[in-house]
Amino acid sequence: MLLESFHSTNFKYSNLNSEALSLDNYLGWLRDSESGEFIEGARHDFSKSELKEYINEKNLSDYALLLGVFVKFNDYHIGNIKFEPIDINDGTAWLGILIGEHNFRGKGYSFEIMGESMSRVSDSLGINKFYLGVNPKNERALKAYRKLGFVERGIHKKGGIIMEKEIITKFNER
Repeated sequence: MLLESFHSTNFKYSNLNSEALSLDNYLGWLRDSESGEFIEGARHDFSKSELKEYINEKNLSDYALLLGVFVKFNDYHIGNIKFEPIDINDGTAWLGILIGEHNFRGKGYSFEIMGESMSRVSDSLGINKFYLGVNPKNERALKAYRKLGFVERGIHKKGGIIMEKEIITKFNER
């Protein structure tokens, strides 16, 4: 699924283009033990061609949206936010965020990135309920998600915490 590019205060968001993007940093994030510790199902052995294939698969899917997060003033790729699966009929989407660049972690950027991205997906696709899974050991992420308005809804069969956030729009207030 593709979405028109947009921006927030510090970042630009756009569909990843596997041909135009240098994938070396992205591969490094996946191989990094610190970021990889909390990425459920992440493969640490992706080859460049497999990562290109993965990006292209998400771009062609009707149920996934993979957005790159780029620093607004220099287009430096610092991470991704992915919505998958997206259920347009139900108005729901699961999301995951990866801030791969170490110097952008722990600075509160997840609020801006997730807030702007969820708002845009809600407005563009009619999504009003977002879900995410989080490792209970990832206390910083749990704190951030709660601050963003996510509430705990249960435990996933793999042991992660399921969290939910509903976006109230004029459409679903009626």
